[in-house]
Amino acid sequence: MRRIIFDAYAILVWIKGEPGYEKVVSLLKEAEEGKIEAFICQINLGEVYYKVIRASGIDKAKMFIETF
Repeated sequence: MRRIIFDAYAILVWIKGEPGYEKVVSLLKEAEEGKIEAFICQINLGEVYYKVIRASGIDKAKMFIETF
């Protein structure tokens, strides 16, 4: 099975809907369907969490982490 590792930049592109987010959406959908395995390391997830806190507040960041 194919495996991918997301970095913080890819997730932030997806969250913000910036150019390239379609590829991230596609990969996340494949992972959800069990076609690939997707990972993110704790450091990158922490960076995303921090940036969401700065942009939108702690409540949104917690909600993101719980649903991601």
